[in-house]
Amino acid sequence: MFVRLQRGESIQNFNVWVYDNNGLVRGSGLYVDKSGIACNHHFLLPKDGVAYEFLSGEYILQIYVEQVDEKIKLIFDQKLFLSENQQKEMATANAGTYFDWAPNTQNYFSHIDIRPEKNKELNDLIKKLTEG
Repeated sequence: MFVRLQRGESIQNFNVWVYDNNGLVRGSGLYVDKSGIACNHHFLLPKDGVAYEFLSGEYILQIYVEQVDEKIKLIFDQKLFLSENQQKEMATANAGTYFDWAPNTQNYFSHIDIRPEKNKELNDLIKKLTEG
């Protein structure tokens, strides 16, 4: 399983796949029976030095799977939009953009989620102690 993200002429594959099964498991295979399966999926860049910067604009998200003894198959594609504000927030290490499905409009709506600082009180104390 992998994700392909396209913005304009730029295409990036996120080919490292992990899923949540009471802890993150690196995806090398997943059996899905007729009743299906539900879990959180995470797609990451390979560790070959490739960097990816999320820029504002329209994206096409595509999800591909490879079933046993079959060719790679596109199973999902969706247009998404990233605003300039979301781009700026994501440039920090403390923010991410989430796209939530709204079934009544058949569309994804995005919002920024800012990760709280760990040990904020301790960091504030250290800052006060080291100031002048």
